[in-house]
Amino acid sequence: LLGAVSRENMAHLMNLALGIIVPSIPVDGVVEASSIAALEGMSVGKPVIASNIGGLAEIIRHGDTGLLYDAGRADQLASLMQQIFDNDKLASKIGQNARNYVLKKHSLEAWLNQIVEVYNNAISL
Repeated sequence: LLGAVSRENMAHLMNLALGIIVPSIPVDGVVEASSIAALEGMSVGKPVIASNIGGLAEIIRHGDTGLLYDAGRADQLASLMQQIFDNDKLASKIGQNARNYVLKKHSLEAWLNQIVEVYNNAISL
């Protein structure tokens, strides 16, 4: 709705939001592999509501680190948006769980540890 937003303003805008919506749908049989937008939203502790497809379904555990709905089902999306709007405790819990997940699995430290592990395993072969 805002059009193009600079990277500098993105974190600020995400922090102002109640949640982040990632309404991906398959296009010409191609499903989104991963979503930087979802991980960014999760990293700032916001509940992410996303389509239950591809990489989104792999990084989000419904009700724990985010909320998932069937792609193209506006009624399900609206219901989940209403849940976040009506329940501050749920939104806060999911947002904190999401942030913890991103720090544990997708932070720079986590990636470096995985790279070192690959090299250590290669050396031991």
